[in-house]
This record gives sequence, structure tokens and C-alpha cells, in this order.
Amino acid sequence: MIGEQIKRVRNERNLSLRSLSSLIKNRGFVDGLSYSAVQRIESGDRKVATHELAELADVLGTSIATLIGSRDRSASLSLAARVSEHPSDGTLSAVKARAVEVLEAQDLLGRLIEPLRTRQRPEIPNIPVSRAGGKMLAELMRDELQLGIAPIANLAALIEDTFSALVFKEPLPTGTSGFCAIDDDVAVIFVNSTDSAGRQNFTLAHEFCHLILRDVDTVEVLGQSGGAMSKKEGRADDFAAHFLAPDEALLSSLGKSRAGAIDVVRLAHRFSMSLEAMRIRLRNLTLLAPDVDDELRVGRRRFAELGGLMGDYHAEEQARGKRTPSGRLTELVLSAFHHGQVGIGLVAAVTGERDLDQLRSVLRGSEAVYVPDFADAAALSEWRDYVSR
Repeated sequence: MIGEQIKRVRNERNLSLRSLSSLIKNRGFVDGLSYSAVQRIESGDRKVATHELAELADVLGTSIATLIGSRDRSASLSLAARVSEHPSDGTLSAVKARAVEVLEAQDLLGRLIEPLRTRQRPEIPNIPVSRAGGKMLAELMRDELQLGIAPIANLAALIEDTFSALVFKEPLPTGTSGFCAIDDDVAVIFVNSTDSAGRQNFTLAHEFCHLILRDVDTVEVLGQSGGAMSKKEGRADDFAAHFLAPDEALLSSLGKSRAGAIDVVRLAHRFSMSLEAMRIRLRNLTLLAPDVDDELRVGRRRFAELGGLMGDYHAEEQARGKRTPSGRLTELVLSAFHHGQVGIGLVAAVTGERDLDQLRSVLRGSEAVYVPDFADAAALSEWRDYVSR
């Protein structure tokens, strides 16, 4: 099918096979796409690597999406973004371009290798556009996913497993906390990794609400207090607060007492929320002890450090500002790369790592990213030689 698409676009451009191969040769960027190679690709007798697809798309003045037979997602992508100030056109363009890049990589991998497994989404009733609606949806989803009132250990994995959406944590344009992009049957959520771990988790839960309800048609500018200004965004905020930390869980944790400053720190860590988000959560439940607001305001740095003693504070801080790509998509692209089915360019598109030399170095030496299992040392050595090319 890909060969047929290449031939169709080539004919639309009034290019012969020899003319196309000559254009590629004159550019000198990609080896191996000779007249006979392109002829075999078009006839279906030869597979085409992803870096070759990129070259063909560039020379033909089209997109990879067109050559693999998928539609151009940039025109139909719906986007919801959470920002601290109104974004420029350049910021929105960059955000949308990154989403399109990831979704096209998913589409390409699905066509060249295998589609990502999809899950049937639960049926969601009509939810009021209100903060009460956010709480209602949170309770419904916790029940649907059989989570009880327990803290959620890995929200990103939960979203990818239950909704087949892709979740990425990476640096975003200044003032952008996160965004959710949906196009027909595919979706991706991005969270700003430069934010604190607790704020990242809240943003992810907020965008999860947009994903569930598929209400991704707004760019929300937060108020001066950092809270949502519209009813729709207010609903997503309350969903996040109640989904991450249900009322019953907080009441059970505190017993009959009210939360002091240390309790706020403890509960923020337990439910993976920021101190501020947990403080607001407890205040709305009238569970805060007197003077806690002032105590937290004065000793915010000390309490943040105290929270670090309760968990993986240093690991979380070291991860800030770095990239954590979708686990599902990364697993697929690295497996395909290992088997020689895709080039390193597609790995770069998925992971967001633009320095190909750095990416090769990581693939050679970091088990944290990916090291396949091999039956013997010779096979491992062969793989390392391959990725170093």
C-alpha cells in the first residue's frame, strides 16, 4: 500500500522513476534509493525504511502521513491546553506540531510493524459542566477502574492502559502546564516536566478528564490564583482533585482530627499532589487546622524538604526538565529499531531526542532506556554494533 501511495504522489507530480531517483541522488542525504530501489518499493517487492520515507516525502513535497495512506492530522487535531498566560500563535503551532509528530509516528509504526493494542472505552453518562460534575466523574471512573480509595501509583500507565492514549512528560513552552490532543480514535497527553512532580500529576489528571469527555476545544488561561476560570476547566480541576485523592481516603487518613502542616505534607506525598493542591483540597473539605495556611506559607521550603524525606524526592527532582516518553510507544519503536524495521529517526520522533549522536549513545549504554534480552554475548555485541552505526 505504501508503494502504491508513493507511485500515486509521484505521478501527480509528473515525475518519472528516473527523475525521482535523480533528485534523491543529487540531494545526497539518503543512500540506497536508486531507480531500481524505488521501482521495487512501488511494486511492493521491497520494504521502505522510515528515514527513506522521510526523504521521499520531502522530495515529493508531501508528508509521511500521505505516503503511508493516513490523513493529515494537523488539520483535524482538537486541542485543549492549560497555560498561565495566553499563548502566542508560535507556541500553539509548536504544541500542535509535536502532537502531530507523535501521532504520525504511532500511525507509521502501526502500519509498518503492528498497531498498538486498543481498549474499549467505558461508557460515560452526561456529566454536568460544573465542579460537581468533576467530582461525579472522578467517582464514576474510580468505580469503573476498580481503584477503591487507594492512591494511584502510576497515573500515566493507567491512562495508557485504560484509554490507549499516549502520555509524554517533557519540557513545554514557558507557561504551558500541559495539553491533550485528540484526532478521531487517537489521543496524546503532554505534561510539562519542568513543573514539580505533584503539579505534573495534577495536570495529567486534569488532562485525563478532557480525554474521557473528549472536550478538547479550548485553551484555558489560568487565573491569578492558578485556578481554572471556565466551568469546563473547573470541572477538570475538580475531577483531578477527587480522582487523585477521594474524600473518603482523606477522611480515613485523618480520622477525627484536622490536618496540621505535617499532615498536609504527608497526604500530598501519599496522593502524589503538590502541597498547594493538597492544601486547597483539605480546605474545601473543611479539614484544615487553624493557622495551617500561614504555617505552610512561611515554611514552604522547609515543608517541601520534609516531603522529600518521605519518598523519592531526589529522583523526582533529577527527572524534572527531562523527557519521559510514552511507555507503550517507546517499547514498540525500540523493539522495531532493534529488529532493523525502522531507523533512528523514528526513535528520535518518539523520544523527542534530537541529538542523534546522543541518542545512539543512550541506546548503546543505558539500560534505563532500553536493552533487549539476548541469548548470548555475541548477539548483544552485534546489536550494539548495529545501533552505533
